[in-house]
Amino acid sequence: TEYYKVIEDKTASLIRTSARLGAMASDADATTTEAVSSWAWDLGVAFQLIDDVLDLVASSDFLGKPAGSDVGEGTFTLPVLAALADGPGEELRSLLAVGRPYSTVTIDRVLEIVRSGGYVEVGISDAEHRIRRAEKTLDELPLSNAREVMRGLGSYLMGQIDRARTA
Repeated sequence: TEYYKVIEDKTASLIRTSARLGAMASDADATTTEAVSSWAWDLGVAFQLIDDVLDLVASSDFLGKPAGSDVGEGTFTLPVLAALADGPGEELRSLLAVGRPYSTVTIDRVLEIVRSGGYVEVGISDAEHRIRRAEKTLDELPLSNAREVMRGLGSYLMGQIDRARTA
């Protein structure tokens, strides 16, 4: 979908390129470089999915910016797109049809619909899937401290959602 193309072009490619260059700069062999690149791609997609979820579930204080700012800017992330394609789609389209800038009341209602309808979990589930796939790729690398640090990044990212919800 267009959503995935945007996050792959924006975030996943940046993280993959950074990791790939790091592997190459450390004289890693081709197998290791490819494994690191694959891991970074999936982690990059997961990172963006989690960032998008945080915009929907975290407070403005936690984020350091207004909660729901993606919606406010007219950027509709996976959970919002899932809600638009489902039962509340008609109400959401009606709310969003007024155009930007969206009022705080509109943003708050969109957030309420997306949160209460379970659509946030669509993004969380996909992020978890991407992290599992990234971690499986790490099994191709030799056991090392670096590999275990890389493995911990997915858990850290997922933990941000829990921290945001309890902050």
